[in-house]
Amino acid sequence: MVRRFLFATLSLCAFVASAGQLRACIDEFPPYQSLMPEPHGNNIAALRLFAKLIDHDPVFLPSPNFARCQRMLDMGDADIVAGVIASPERQQRWILLPYRRDSRYLFLTRPGGVTVSRYDNLLGHSIAVSRNTMYFDYFDNDSRLKKQVVGDLVTGVRMLLADRVDVVIAPENALPFLSREFSNFAHAVQVSEYRYQEDRVIQFALSRQHRLDIDEQRLRRVITEAFEQSLFESALQAMPASAQ
Repeated sequence: MVRRFLFATLSLCAFVASAGQLRACIDEFPPYQSLMPEPHGNNIAALRLFAKLIDHDPVFLPSPNFARCQRMLDMGDADIVAGVIASPERQQRWILLPYRRDSRYLFLTRPGGVTVSRYDNLLGHSIAVSRNTMYFDYFDNDSRLKKQVVGDLVTGVRMLLADRVDVVIAPENALPFLSREFSNFAHAVQVSEYRYQEDRVIQFALSRQHRLDIDEQRLRRVITEAFEQSLFESALQAMPASAQ
């Protein structure tokens, strides 16, 4: 009898503790999200605002990679991931909510190396691409390109500087971060004239087994209105450089 009562009490406490929390899965993917020394980056700021808008407390769950975050969403072990590109498969798999307009994409090379003034200049050169990352459809599906998968954008730039790849693809909004990360970036890296803008919205991916204390209709309304009012973009622009 005592054990049964104790079990029921602990179960109730666990339920109360989990109510009102937004459990966000975070892997190391600078400049958008980093875990050390504490969670920071654009996606972290956006997730904090998301939680505030629905009156929840953000809880950041570390993950070794994005693939693990996807499995956690599928199993309901995490509620949300930020910074996802929509696809028909992902729309079936998760609840997608608008976050921000996508950035333009450009290409980084070494001065005196490859000049990328048009897309076809990429042919025949090794290109660093970040693992589990979608860029734009034509590039993603172009089997002619020599793509080399790397852990993240920072690793790609390091390989570029070490002459281990010829080109790195990068979102334009990552340039300020790279300039801070690499003291010689302005002199050691050449930014391409060619840039590509995909007309799409980056999404929050919400688990269909989420534990948020809010109904889906109200959730969609609140987050869509925040997107339309550019509240997430404003939160990113207001971030101090040290938090990016």
